[in-house]
Amino acid sequence: MRLNKAGVEAVLKEGRLVHSDNLSLKYLKAKGLPSNPKSHYSFVVSAKTAKLAVTRNLLKRRGRHIVDKLVSMFKAPFDFVFFFKPGATKIDFESLEKEIVVIFKKSGII
Repeated sequence: MRLNKAGVEAVLKEGRLVHSDNLSLKYLKAKGLPSNPKSHYSFVVSAKTAKLAVTRNLLKRRGRHIVDKLVSMFKAPFDFVFFFKPGATKIDFESLEKEIVVIFKKSGII
């Protein structure tokens, strides 16, 4: 599920940061209702990272697809924001998937 503006601001203000070669992840344990906890996430690709909107959208779509597959493995519900670095435009889908899994493991989300 996508993270709204207030959620992004909360994650940026209070969240913890983890880096990899092509990504940065800022995350925070979700503060949703205990009866219906869900993880929310967002992807940020700056125009400095990828000049073309087509490329920025491609990276976000790939990221959302990968996270949607992994969400069932999360230890608890989290709110998180991914920031793509300039090198992310040159990697393929499989490499991006491996890097997201590694960054989740590094942060303790899975």
